[in-house]
Parts: sequence; C-alpha cells; structure tokens
Amino acid sequence: MWNFNAQIKLRWFFFFLAMAALVAGYLFLKMPDSGSFSRIDLLELQIRLSVYSEFINPLFILPIFLLILLFLLAGCPSVIIFSIIYLANGFAIAFFSVTTAQMLASLITIYWSRKKGKAVLLPAGLAQSIKVAGISPASMTLWPRLYLSYPLRTTDLIVAAVIPEDEPSQRIYLPGFLAIIIRNILPFIWATYFLGLFFTINLNPEQASADFLVWSSLLLIYIAVPKVPELLPCKASIKPILQDIENWSCSNAAAGEPSKRSRNRIKLGMQARPSQQT
Repeated sequence: MWNFNAQIKLRWFFFFLAMAALVAGYLFLKMPDSGSFSRIDLLELQIRLSVYSEFINPLFILPIFLLILLFLLAGCPSVIIFSIIYLANGFAIAFFSVTTAQMLASLITIYWSRKKGKAVLLPAGLAQSIKVAGISPASMTLWPRLYLSYPLRTTDLIVAAVIPEDEPSQRIYLPGFLAIIIRNILPFIWATYFLGLFFTINLNPEQASADFLVWSSLLLIYIAVPKVPELLPCKASIKPILQDIENWSCSNAAAGEPSKRSRNRIKLGMQARPSQQT
C-alpha cells in the first residue's frame, strides 16, 4: 500500500473523492427546497462550522485526530485535510495540526516498516542505488520529502530501509519535521487563496483571481521541478535515487532484472520464434 504506484493511485482517489463531495454538497444546497444559494450562504456555513469547532466536546478531539491520522497513513493528501480544518479554525491551527499529524504518521510508518520488514519490498534498482550512493538516514529523510511528487508514505518506506537495524530512529525526527513544514507551506497557502474565492466577505474578484493564479503558477512549478533533475536543489547523489522512486515499477529492470511485463514479452517472443535445428 505504501509503494509509489499505490500511493499515487490513492492520491488521485482522494482528490476525486473530495471533488465528488464538493459537487454533491453544491447540488444539495442548490436543491429547490433549500431556496436560493449564494456567497452569503457559504459564509454562513463557514461561520457555523467555526462556532461548532469552538464549542466542540474535548472528548471528540482525540477521535477526530485519530481519524485524520488514519487518512494520512492511507495516503490522503495533506491539503484536503488542511482545507477542512482551515475553514473551521483558521490557518495556524490547521497548519500545526496537519503538520504534526503527518510527522506522527511518518514515525508510525517507519516503525511499522522496520518491525515488519517492509523495507525488503523496495525495488531492486532503488535498493541498489541507495546502497551505492551511501545516503545517510537524515539526508534520505530530508530531500525526498521536500517535493510533492514523492508521497510521504513511500519516502517513509525508503527511510526505514536506510536506517541500520542497530541504530535508533531519533536522528531523523528533526530533518523529517523540517521537511514536512517546508513541503506544506506552498500547497497550504495556495489552498487559502483558493478557498478565499468562495469564503471571503468583501471579495475583490480581480485581485483574488490574480492572486490565485500567481500561487497556482508557483505550485505548478514546485510540482514540476522533480521532472527536471538538473533543476533539483539537492545533493548529486540523491538525484538518481529520486528518479528511481518515480520509476518505481521500472527500477527492477534498471538493476539488471527485467520487469514482469518485460519477462512476459521475452517469453512470448521465444514462443513465437521457430526453433532452429542444425
């Protein structure tokens, strides 16, 4: 579940689920029985959500946090959870809550992977690249987490493989937490401008649209940077590893072991070729 391919599929699934929930909520509010629906109704909905969150029973805080943790462990994008908390509690609480929950999810993933031996599930090509590069656990914890192209649960799985068995994992706490903070800043700021298009009282449409387009452009550039290895601001020894992560299903072939698809093609080719007898 935590390998690169599965996490990318889960990421798109959660985005699709969030979009479906938004469309369903919009259609529900636009039902004939509910009357007219405008920006004022959205603002009223946000105010009610904020008021409910202020007077929430403290006994519900822990179950809600555990639910958030489960979604993050499954691979739900942080920006989706941030957006919900942001509407209820503002930027500071949403940023701190999601960042803390992501760090806790990383520690759980790393601990579980080391205990259950999940690290052996790394593709052979990726494992070989890590071994040749001699990357320290701190560096492996820091650099891949900075880029949105690499799911956090996948990077946790890799970090678990890098940490020696007799070495505690406390050394990765600081670089891991720092990387998650940097990783979250731009997407969360983008989310505030996106939500501001709908939940701002005195909205200036032209200025709000311009700000949203600027932050959207910055976010797209940030997402696209890993696609150009020459532009990656990281150690040279890390770049081949990042490429192997993105080519997760092909890294076995990179290590000299043909992938399953390649083996099937070779097998079919051998069956189709007539035998040559001398």
